Amino acid sequence: MAKEKSVNMRAFLEEKMKNQLPSYKEIIDSMENHQSITVHGFIPEAYPILLQKIMEDHRGNLLMVTPTDRIAQKLTESINQLTKGLAFWYPEAQVQFYNIGSLEDEGRQKRLQALMALVEKDRKIIVASVFALRQKISTPKAFAKEALTFDMDGNWDLENLLKKLIFMRYRRVHMVEAVGDFSFRGGILDIYPPHLAYPVRIEFFDTQVDSMRIFDIASQRSLKKIQKVKIGPATEFILSQKEWDLAAKGLNQDLHKAIEKKQGNTNFLQDKFFEILGKIKEGIYVENTDLLIPYLEEESYASLVDYFGKDDYVFTQSLSRLYENMQSDEQIYKDDVTFQLERGELLPAHEKILFGGEDSFQILLYLSYALTKAELTITIPNIISLIEGT
Repeated sequence: MAKEKSVNMRAFLEEKMKNQLPSYKEIIDSMENHQSITVHGFIPEAYPILLQKIMEDHRGNLLMVTPTDRIAQKLTESINQLTKGLAFWYPEAQVQFYNIGSLEDEGRQKRLQALMALVEKDRKIIVASVFALRQKISTPKAFAKEALTFDMDGNWDLENLLKKLIFMRYRRVHMVEAVGDFSFRGGILDIYPPHLAYPVRIEFFDTQVDSMRIFDIASQRSLKKIQKVKIGPATEFILSQKEWDLAAKGLNQDLHKAIEKKQGNTNFLQDKFFEILGKIKEGIYVENTDLLIPYLEEESYASLVDYFGKDDYVFTQSLSRLYENMQSDEQIYKDDVTFQLERGELLPAHEKILFGGEDSFQILLYLSYALTKAELTITIPNIISLIEGT
């Protein structure tokens, strides 16, 4: 009975969307003509069906931008109830001001799943809050370049392979127990890529891949043989050696300026950042790369929107509400940074760990420019804004 009710409700909403409201036809026409459109009168329950139908009728990916992270999560769940695996939630990242690793492995896993789907050209719906667009991540080219593809009978330099996995931010452990772990013993590589549902076991005969299978993390028993697997990065931001060196140079200069001017708690600043600089110099894993982002050149990073192409489209839940939430989030972030500066946790440059709120909103508004490289226009092509109402 519950299933029949669900089917009837879906049919009702589809009928209302197609016939009682002119919205669906307007949206499809605007997409075909690369024009912006604002649609009034949508009920929240219609969003999942609308996005699913557009994916059926139009090529390319969809980016749905919501006012909050919670709305993004719930909308993703609703879409996937209609078509399993069609949508990915791209959660907001927790900015780390301390010299520790991120404690939000689940959020990072979901972001990496979304990014891998985009670079692999899988047609998907990505759902993110406006705040999530402010995170600085690797460029699509740099992110895709670091992925490793394993085929049966492939040959590998195992010493370089293990170094590469560390570079990709995987953790070497005795036994794989969590996402981002890898182990290597007796010619067997176990690894748990964030974008995969299960860890992978790759057995080598000397340097040649002899067998591959997915396995259960609890029992450590094999589940299924596979012939090919792609291993993506274990972090959203991969730094080259050149970028490590550039970040270290900028951090070192800022640190000495702060010490000379006696800004903040200089003793604490020295202890914290000299430790980071020492690790970079010795090639030791640095837990928190957020503290290095402000010292990179602009071409070293991107935002989520840079992962979308000319055939992709952006939907928003009311641009005006997104702007209000962006302003509120921006002020909270600035207040937090000011507090951390006074405590001696940060240097002035760390105000730029994220994209500025206004910058992120302009990126959203003029997304068509980033996608098509066309002239900027007032019409904001490729943006479809949906406004709830009756």
